[in-house]
Amino acid sequence: MARIKYFSIQELAPNPSLGTWTESVASNIVQLAKVAQSQSPVLTFSIPRDKLGTAWGDPKIVSMSVQYAVATAALSSAPSLVFNALSMAEDTRVVSRTAKADTTTFSGTDTVGTAVGTYAVKGALDQPLELLDTESLTAEFTFPCAATTVLTLRGVLVEVA
Repeated sequence: MARIKYFSIQELAPNPSLGTWTESVASNIVQLAKVAQSQSPVLTFSIPRDKLGTAWGDPKIVSMSVQYAVATAALSSAPSLVFNALSMAEDTRVVSRTAKADTTTFSGTDTVGTAVGTYAVKGALDQPLELLDTESLTAEFTFPCAATTVLTLRGVLVEVA
């Protein structure tokens, strides 16, 4: 049975690569907004195993989606997503990275996630991923913004089985 776990933007604390970002609260929801600049920021979300809970055993990550809004001007192109599994070898303490295949879909104002409106971009892993204590999953979302695009991130949903 799949379960959905909601995370506020504040809980997963993405690390934007570019741009000026402002955190705000609207209707009790923490949001992260990027001011208008022609950039393609990459936001990296890390999902450690302990954030998923173990009430029903060890969870397997099935998918992750980010809710976002585009204002003022459309994105230059559709957002993209890359999943990476990070694993630390217990003996050497060296972290290795393995890309994970996924299928990316959009829901919202249009089917490619670019026009002014509200969306969810969802990455479904081709193979559900069970994390060990020494592992975490990162998701890197790239949002190609036009010069006057205002981008607001509203929350993250992680589906586990």
